[in-house]
Amino acid sequence: MIFGVSMTSVREKYTQLHDVVGSLSEKITAVLVRQEKDFLAAYRAHMYNVQKELHDTKEKILRNETLENKSEKIKLLEEERDWYRKEALRLDTFTTNMKKDLKHMKEKLECIEEDRDWLEKQLKASKKQNKLLRAELEIRLANLTSQAEDKMDTRPASPAVDDIAPPGLHLPLAAVEREEQFRKQIRQLKRDLQASKREVNRLRETTSKQQSNELEEFFVQSIDAVKKDIVRRRGHSRDAKTRPMPALKVEPVP
Repeated sequence: MIFGVSMTSVREKYTQLHDVVGSLSEKITAVLVRQEKDFLAAYRAHMYNVQKELHDTKEKILRNETLENKSEKIKLLEEERDWYRKEALRLDTFTTNMKKDLKHMKEKLECIEEDRDWLEKQLKASKKQNKLLRAELEIRLANLTSQAEDKMDTRPASPAVDDIAPPGLHLPLAAVEREEQFRKQIRQLKRDLQASKREVNRLRETTSKQQSNELEEFFVQSIDAVKKDIVRRRGHSRDAKTRPMPALKVEPVP
């Protein structure tokens, strides 16, 4: 009786032990699966934090680089602004001086042209007066010649009388002297007029050459400034293209 009870108890214990041993593998598998899930969850959280921290660090570095680039760009722009301001002031001064010189040259040219016009008028008046004097001289010479012929016809010739010149013969000599003086004045006026014309032409050539040289110099300086500005802008754009611009996206690890 006791033996039968003991065997029953042993069998129950054996059955329980067999059930426990049979379910041990499933329990161990369940524990491993649960631990794996916990580990993966912890790993994902850790990697997410690492990626987030890395992304924040890169963004901070990018912001700092952007601020530095902005500061450098602002500095370069300020330097360019100062250069353009100085260049504008220099060109303004240069233009003002050129305008003053041009005004002075125009005034001088106007004075020379006025002198030329006055000399031309004087020359025309002298030529007109010379023609009148020549006509008057021819008339007087014709009258004196006719008077001398009439006197020679009406009065007998004598050696003493022939050697004495009549008083009217002194008049042609004075007229000839006046004509010679007028001719000298006309020649002098012509020389003055030619000299004035040469001076006007010289001043025109000088003004033209000076304006041409200054305009050429200003044009060359402007081209050089534009070339330098283009080279500088190309260098800035090349630096901006070669600079790395990282963009990090945070994605959870599956």
